[in-house]
Amino acid sequence: MKSFKTHLTELFDKPFPIYLQREGTDEAKYSYKWMENGKEQFVVVYFARLSTPTPDSWDCTFSRNGSTALTGEGKAAQVFASVLDGFKRFLQKYKPEDVSFIAAKSEINATTLSYTSGSRVKLYMALIKRYAEAHGYKLEGRKEMPKVNINFPNTRELFTIVRKNKW
Repeated sequence: MKSFKTHLTELFDKPFPIYLQREGTDEAKYSYKWMENGKEQFVVVYFARLSTPTPDSWDCTFSRNGSTALTGEGKAAQVFASVLDGFKRFLQKYKPEDVSFIAAKSEINATTLSYTSGSRVKLYMALIKRYAEAHGYKLEGRKEMPKVNINFPNTRELFTIVRKNKW
């Protein structure tokens, strides 16, 4: 029987084909494309250099077809495999001091119109432990962010990973 770690590795080791890779001084973008039901689908992993807390701090966002919301459209494992592939490419090329990204703690599923709670935070924690540490990074901290809108229960959590050793 395979261990959970082996299963997790296999689950996230098949990204969509990379379509575009752009790497500059202050930003990097990795786009993945595939066809589904006769339509082009995209995952974009975007990194932007920040000025704080260090000159080598970066922010990461990723989207599926331009949205960061939970889509419920399937292929979640390949979507996250593509995000992890973009992260790996970025970390290998830039070797940044730290990278921050945000996870929604609760969100509405665009397809079912139902709320989910905590699933992204748990997934990100597992992925950080497995993949960031394998590339020389560790979780520095988590910080709850204020709600986007008082009428929408969408709390968010900021994650920051830092390089363990100087290169």
